[in-house]
Amino acid sequence: MHLIDEIFRDFKELGCIEELKKLGSVKEKFERIEKIVSKVNVLKAELTDLTLEEQMYLDSLLRRHGVDLGLCPDFYMFFSNKYNKFHHVCKALENKKADCKGDINKCLKN
Repeated sequence: MHLIDEIFRDFKELGCIEELKKLGSVKEKFERIEKIVSKVNVLKAELTDLTLEEQMYLDSLLRRHGVDLGLCPDFYMFFSNKYNKFHHVCKALENKKADCKGDINKCLKN
């Protein structure tokens, strides 16, 4: 299990997902996510200590549970323990590799 999966599990157990859904702007959501990440993870790492890939993976997990952070709704990520890396996938491209990183402006389906 990746550290982000553990952090996300804690988000769910503490009821933070519903709290994030109620916040208005994406900026407010990211500020709250930053506070929650430093509170829940075992390493006590800040959000900025995570790699860009790890931050995107957390965003992708939150979006799958209804927290809109501006990522494309067709984009998702998963971590492969077998290959020890993240995979970016686009549902609109029949589950093909997504090079857009969730940026709607870089979408290949349009």
